[in-house]
Amino acid sequence: MSLFANLAGPASERDPSHDDAAGRLWSVYISEAEKYDKELVESWKSNMEGMLIFAGLFAASLTAFLIESYKTLSADSSDTTNFLLTQISQQLAASAAANGTGFITTTPPSFTPTAASVICNVLWFISLGLSLTCALFATLLEQWARDFLHRADMRSAPATRARMFSYLYYGLKRFNLHTVVEIIPLLLHMSLLLFFGGLVAFLSRINIIVTGVAAAILIIVMAMYFLLTILPLLALDCPYRTPLSRLVWNVVQALLRSQPNNKNDQQPASSGELPTMVEAIFHAATEFSNERKERDINALIWTTKSLANDVELEPFLEAIPEVLWGPYSRRHVYDDHIYALLHHPEIRLLDRIREFFLSSRKGSVTEEVKRRRRMISYKALWAILSVYEATDPSKPLPKLWGTSTYEMSSSDSAVDPYKTSVLALIRWHEIWQRRDKITEVLGMLRKCEQDITAGQTPDFTAISESLSRSGNWEFNMIKNEIWQYNNNPDGSAASLIPKWILEIQNTHFTAPCENLIHYLGRASQSNSPPYEFDRTESLISPQMFPGCIYPKNSIEYALDKLVYNHMDRFNNGAPENWLDNVVRNLFLYWEPLDGSNTYPTLPRSIIHYLSLRDSWPALHKFCLQFTATNDRFWACMVNNLLGAPCLPPGVRPSTEGSEDPENSQTLNALWQLLRHTGELGDEPLWPSLKIGMAILNAMHYLPLSSATMAAIPMVKHKILLHLCKVSVDGEMEEHLHTYHHDILPAETAISITNEQLQNILSQEDLGLFKHIMIARVKEARMIMITEILERCNSNVVPQRITETVPHLGPYNLQTAIHSDHQIRFAKSIEALLSAPDVSPVLFRLVIDLHVWSVYAPNSCIIRIADLQLHPWLDDRVARQIIQNTFVYYQSRFTATDPPEIQSKVKEILHGLDFFHSASEGPGENNTLDNEPEKELIDAAGDNM
Repeated sequence: MSLFANLAGPASERDPSHDDAAGRLWSVYISEAEKYDKELVESWKSNMEGMLIFAGLFAASLTAFLIESYKTLSADSSDTTNFLLTQISQQLAASAAANGTGFITTTPPSFTPTAASVICNVLWFISLGLSLTCALFATLLEQWARDFLHRADMRSAPATRARMFSYLYYGLKRFNLHTVVEIIPLLLHMSLLLFFGGLVAFLSRINIIVTGVAAAILIIVMAMYFLLTILPLLALDCPYRTPLSRLVWNVVQALLRSQPNNKNDQQPASSGELPTMVEAIFHAATEFSNERKERDINALIWTTKSLANDVELEPFLEAIPEVLWGPYSRRHVYDDHIYALLHHPEIRLLDRIREFFLSSRKGSVTEEVKRRRRMISYKALWAILSVYEATDPSKPLPKLWGTSTYEMSSSDSAVDPYKTSVLALIRWHEIWQRRDKITEVLGMLRKCEQDITAGQTPDFTAISESLSRSGNWEFNMIKNEIWQYNNNPDGSAASLIPKWILEIQNTHFTAPCENLIHYLGRASQSNSPPYEFDRTESLISPQMFPGCIYPKNSIEYALDKLVYNHMDRFNNGAPENWLDNVVRNLFLYWEPLDGSNTYPTLPRSIIHYLSLRDSWPALHKFCLQFTATNDRFWACMVNNLLGAPCLPPGVRPSTEGSEDPENSQTLNALWQLLRHTGELGDEPLWPSLKIGMAILNAMHYLPLSSATMAAIPMVKHKILLHLCKVSVDGEMEEHLHTYHHDILPAETAISITNEQLQNILSQEDLGLFKHIMIARVKEARMIMITEILERCNSNVVPQRITETVPHLGPYNLQTAIHSDHQIRFAKSIEALLSAPDVSPVLFRLVIDLHVWSVYAPNSCIIRIADLQLHPWLDDRVARQIIQNTFVYYQSRFTATDPPEIQSKVKEILHGLDFFHSASEGPGENNTLDNEPEKELIDAAGDNM
């Protein structure tokens, strides 16, 4: 087949533009293949050059021996001459003899070479042939290697070069050129062994002692050659091998593969490609084991020792964070390696990092190099400190000496994020490293207390010295008190020792929290989070215990700086950011209860944050945390309402008849809490009935306008849920109480327990009672909606009304509503929509109420399949008021009004006409007259 026929193919595949487009792809292959092939060919060429030199020298030496040995294969002329001279001498002697005896002539003996000569020459001539053959093939292999590289580089197009590389390389593999390369040195080795064998044969006819020495040398060489052949098979890390090693390896692997898997299984092991010796070595070197870990540790120790200057050390330190931390989680593989570097007496990695950091202060380096070295030092130190947690006694860190070096470094906006996180981890480790010292001091104090009990004089000298060696400024006051007592003992040690013990314990306990607060406070001063902020915070966060009293003043100070310095990050609908997380974490350690078990007011910064934050995810998470302790923070909110706590220092509370902006902030904060806790949908997160009533009562003491009353219905909503909460099985979860007629209209309060209900009512009546209470809840929600609408007018729209009303309004209202409430609701709509300049926002609010889902199901966000279409507006007076109001407002529609509003008004009017006839009287209902449940509900509504 011709070349062009081979190149023929579908036209779409012959298009050269395809290869041009894949040029970059093939360039990657070329770079890797070229690197591999050149290394392979260069290794072959260097090996062949060495063998050519050795083969030449060996052939020359062997030729000198052959010049002497080949003569032993033929008769020696000197022997014939000697024989003839001997015969002449004998003949002359015989003729001169006195007796005249005649001389008998003999023929010279025939020549036969000795066996030793034959063996010697055969071995040496074979050796010479093998060495010359080796030289020939070595020369050819160098030529083949040059041709291989030349042919691969003949074309410049990436795709063509790539295909040439691939074609030629797989040709090498197909014709087993790698095997030929292994055979060439084998020929030379065989030639050398044959030379030694011929040398023994050559010497055997000369001298037996010399022959024995040569034979011993031959045996030793052959034994060593055999050992070098077998040893790499027994130990893969052995550096010795011969050309026969690979052959023996393949034979052994083939035999092992042919053996049965076990005694009962006659089938050989699974067939497949046999692993080469190189593959076996690679597997043994990389397989996880304790030996591999030890090798790696030794390698890293040697590497660190060899890094003589800062330029060499820099890339090593830069790699430490990536070794210990992945993008999403910790890497534990190299923990022991770094631990060994930290504690090795000749390395002391922490000291090396400190020295490297100090090099950034040298004037001989540029500012860019200084900044880079500081960042590398901080990152490496952070990674090491974050790996070895202070609470893990099995892997303690060495003492952190000279830590002030990192703290006193110059301020740099690019380096400060790293510095902040590292200093927090350093302080965290220092706190835990002094744990044993504090335990020792406490033991000595208790020993002194026992001495006082036994009537002995205590000695506080050792305690003072121990506290001084701890180097912690937190204990300076205690050290001074102990020092003063030692100088002037006054017998008050019995009362001072318990005080000192308690102060040391509290200081050690609050130190981790102070460290976390300090870290969060430092972090909040920046516009970006510190280095590895979340991980650092998680590492240094102290364990929380019930009843712990944390440094409240420090927390409030940090919160004030955070909130008031970064309100631009919280206002204007800013999305959730890392500062929200800082606020939540700081507030997590703010403890409402103090020693007097009285509830304080919430910090001003928290009120400010809640009232102005406009991000649902951020507030949702904060409210979830806020309500996690149930009534404790809610009780603080009561004090906020009563004491106007969010007023700045020096500002007087609001006077009667006016409304203070700070009180408005408190109400906004309360509204946010109530709204988001309502959306959580988990009752334990809501304030209890007692706290809810306290909040409602506290709000009545505030001078409120219609613009700040949005929190009132939210509080009533919470109280309502506590009053009428009914479980799924029909039993009451708690007592039923009615406190206020605006919530549940009633003349008297009711208190009924589950047990009383079960004794009074049958199971059927208990289920019916559940439905009655559900109806009462929806009726109460209608009352709250009516209250809000009554407070609205055309000039003032209550604050957050568009968010509050949908939150409180009853969904899928299909239960009976008392006629008084229907009329009140209708009149509130009439008063609101009859104004000549009614706000479109208020009208949209009325139209979007969920109470219209029965009459306008197509326009409500509710599935029609969920509706039973039982109308609730069965009072003729209330219905007529609403119809007249909507008809009046419909007549005022213009082309600019949204079409969906016009459509929904029309649908509501149509629904009222469809469900109710004009002949109905007040209180009559066409759709629910035959339902006994409705009668019970009406009776409950009239009597409760």
